[in-house]
Amino acid sequence: RGGELIKKWGRSSAASTAVSIVDAIRSLVFPTPEGDWFSSA
Repeated sequence: RGGELIKKWGRSSAASTAVSIVDAIRSLVFPTPEGDWFSSA
């Protein structure tokens, strides 16, 4: 499965998870642009 993810997205599932975490933290720390939104559970 890992090989399939790397082919599809160009990175491993661990790297994808890390990118998602960074994006979530960025959205919590910095204001979202007007008309955009962020949701976290």
